[in-house]
Amino acid sequence: MSEFNKELYAAVQLEKPYKSYIKTILGQIYITILNPFNEEEITGLILKGNQRREKDKEACIIDVWSEVQDRFFKKMNKRHFENRRLIPYQRTETEQVIERTYADYSDIELLAIFKQPFAQFQKTINQIELPAVLAAMIELAENEGKISKRIFTVLESKLSELQKATYTTPDLEQD
Repeated sequence: MSEFNKELYAAVQLEKPYKSYIKTILGQIYITILNPFNEEEITGLILKGNQRREKDKEACIIDVWSEVQDRFFKKMNKRHFENRRLIPYQRTETEQVIERTYADYSDIELLAIFKQPFAQFQKTINQIELPAVLAAMIELAENEGKISKRIFTVLESKLSELQKATYTTPDLEQD
């Protein structure tokens, strides 16, 4: 049994395979693959599903995690490669778009909200749902000193509205 390979384990955990292959037919394909962790155990897998459908695509892809495993995979599944039932597949990096909330804004970004035209400022304030963000904005406005009374009124009324909604319970209907 070969010694534990840290780089291989890290690649598996980070989901960054050495190479990937996808089946090209609608039918099932039986493949033989080497166990990536001990490189001694041979495993048989059946790839099935429709590779053209996004929900089935992952079941049609096989990842190999090392050069040794890749050579073994190509050798043991040579017929599938010759008949084009298996082809190399390039995984795309999926970018996760993380939507920032106003709670994630820095003080500078919150101060930039004050510089918006008044109608846009009101619209932005109405989108804020956390009393803590509004309290921070009020504190920033007080420290800034040159914020109009009108802006303070908008901030305080929205803060009051959120606190009222947070700390009051709806009246129970009586029969």
